[in-house]
Amino acid sequence: MRSAPTAAPAATERYPLLGAWRGLAALAVTLFHSFGAFYAAPVWAPLAPVRSAAEWGWLGLHLFFVISGVCIWIRLTRALRTGESVAAFWQDRARRIFPTYWAALVLAAALNVLTRTFSPNATVPILPANAGAGIADLTLTHLFAGTTPYLLVSWTLALEVGFYALAGGTLALARSFRFGPDGFLLLAGGLALPGIGLAAAAAGPLALLTAWPEFFAGMCVAAALQGSPDGPRRRLALGLLAAMTLLALGAIGSYAGTARLAALAFAWLLVVLQPWETRLAAARPARWLGWIGVFSFSLYLVHVPVLTRVMNLGSRFVAPSSPWFALLWLGGVAAAVGAAWVFWVLVERRAEANRFARRTALR
Repeated sequence: MRSAPTAAPAATERYPLLGAWRGLAALAVTLFHSFGAFYAAPVWAPLAPVRSAAEWGWLGLHLFFVISGVCIWIRLTRALRTGESVAAFWQDRARRIFPTYWAALVLAAALNVLTRTFSPNATVPILPANAGAGIADLTLTHLFAGTTPYLLVSWTLALEVGFYALAGGTLALARSFRFGPDGFLLLAGGLALPGIGLAAAAAGPLALLTAWPEFFAGMCVAAALQGSPDGPRRRLALGLLAAMTLLALGAIGSYAGTARLAALAFAWLLVVLQPWETRLAAARPARWLGWIGVFSFSLYLVHVPVLTRVMNLGSRFVAPSSPWFALLWLGGVAAAVGAAWVFWVLVERRAEANRFARRTALR
């Protein structure tokens, strides 16, 4: 997150490891999907442990939710100080998500056309099933429309958009009651503590409420690290984080429990590591992951369309049990990362430049 010279420091400046965590989360999700059609197939023995580890890569999504909460807390507390309107906050968030996402939809459609051209019997849909599904895809309203996303990861972006809607609504309430950051945190926590007791759903409006605690965990992290070591805001934020953790223990064994506990454990890790962040961020692995983190959104958007084409085409010639399958798998992951970087250069970076230019013009 970037901010005005007079506002709070950027998230990447406050938390220098955040870019590396983004890169790790994006790679984890990419590795999870890289074995998508081959989890039940016998693979080359040395690759089997890699596949076993990749099965947990879906948890990277829940790291993203926490990271997003960290960034949005910084953004909203700045809005409380500067008087930025809720509408301006929502417009900025829309410019962050939609232009790059729409370009990814176009890329996915182009790849689907190519797939049908060279594989007439392929079952991938060239376009959404109907007009309603198409509108839901364009507006990221799958949670309410009950449609299947055209882009596999769209349902998570629909949750992210929902987070922004709830965060903006909470900002409006805080303004109405003249609350400061502490009151804002309590309002946001009022949504998180009841939601953490609900069973997770992959789709439907209920999914937003059940996923909000993970987003709110990131807000607690940022609030705790903003405050003085023994200050009331830090105690409040860590108390709310502890309360959510205790409530989440009751859902151990379910998808909801595993996801939430992973997100909460990550939130606590961010708090614990904060004194050493600068030193850790200077390490070579963190710098490499930070490079991935720069285009992690692009990687998240395009990795499935690219990976599936490479893996499906290659598996026609290479059996999963063959040593050559390891090279195919590495090639698929490399192709996804390379395509994401190109997509970032051509699309996301330009969209972000336009967004920041608009934000600067409004000051």
